[in-house]
Amino acid sequence: MKQLLLLVLFFIAALSAGAQKLYWLDSFTQRSWRTSDGFGDIQEITPNVQGKLWGFALDPVGEKIYYATDVFLGSGSPAIIRTNLDGTGLETIVATADAGQPRQLALDLQNLHIYWTSGKYPDVSIRRAGLDGSNPGVVLDLNGSNAPKGITLDPAGNRMFWTHEYLNSIYYADLDGSGVGSFEAANTFDESCLDLAIHPSEGKIYWVTSGSFGEASKVYKAGFDGSDREVIAELGSKTPLGIEVDTANNKVYWSLWLDDVVQRCNTDGSEKESYFAPEDYLSSSTVGDVSDMAFDYAVVSGLRDLFSNQPAGFELYPNPATGPDLTLKFSPGISTGGELIISVFDAQGRLAQREIHAAGETLTFRHHLQPGVYRVAVQGEAGTLGATWLMIDGNR
Repeated sequence: MKQLLLLVLFFIAALSAGAQKLYWLDSFTQRSWRTSDGFGDIQEITPNVQGKLWGFALDPVGEKIYYATDVFLGSGSPAIIRTNLDGTGLETIVATADAGQPRQLALDLQNLHIYWTSGKYPDVSIRRAGLDGSNPGVVLDLNGSNAPKGITLDPAGNRMFWTHEYLNSIYYADLDGSGVGSFEAANTFDESCLDLAIHPSEGKIYWVTSGSFGEASKVYKAGFDGSDREVIAELGSKTPLGIEVDTANNKVYWSLWLDDVVQRCNTDGSEKESYFAPEDYLSSSTVGDVSDMAFDYAVVSGLRDLFSNQPAGFELYPNPATGPDLTLKFSPGISTGGELIISVFDAQGRLAQREIHAAGETLTFRHHLQPGVYRVAVQGEAGTLGATWLMIDGNR
């Protein structure tokens, strides 16, 4: 009998092509892994902890992996832990009573917070702490409701979104827990919303539902307020439990429980295909069935430097931007020969836009970004030319 695999996937794409990494978590065997693009050099990065690993989230800027752990078969204790990207440097940052009953995680790299769902009665809540574990506490008390499951954040819009087990709605609130609301997330009551992810530059939220009583499982998308909801993939009797969006390439990925496979399609629903099956790369004793998934695209090597306040070798204007056109003017003495790669990261470290232009002292490009704060990095033949912050005005 196949094992139950909770697979959490993260892709990390460098400024130039060909430097992707994949991370995943097996919550049944309590092991985590990573590999380069192409799955050719798999490395185990499992933290040495007791109890159950429920989920994890990646901080590509701080180069950390955060895990939610809880008691399992009488072993371990509730906690939020983190490691380096290679699995070393294990530390507990939120322990026992302050952790609640942690399940799924999401990081706010703009405000330096970690959020997690606490999903076991009587502690049904959404909690928050600093990325270092400081000031832990309950942001939103959900007692009396079904256990919260998936969670995702839109720091630029000051919003968090989450799902509840067995319910067909998506819930939202401001990051401080105020302004709670919801919208219908399925076409019928025979679908339950399981996991969700956002595409910040599109202003869209994506989610998966599990069908019952003959109703098909589906992949949906809508605006952040639930408007313009549409089905982008029908999954039949399969059970999708995890979803993530590749914001750089406009693709949506979801995992299929009991099928040991990850599928994907374009954000418009076209080109649906199977993408990754753990059993193709690992022995049967270390893998099982895919039940959850998340992707993140960012720079691993050097991303922390790009998010620091290092001086940029260029001026970016207008900033704040009120229209779609941006201009880069390079400082005297900056070598801009050959092609220039312009990479725009959102506050979560995700690649939101990438442009390749012929070099010149001044160049103009058009952005397709939602209002918020971004980091713009420019790379030339001689390496990274610098990075600067960009504000996209919400009144444009």
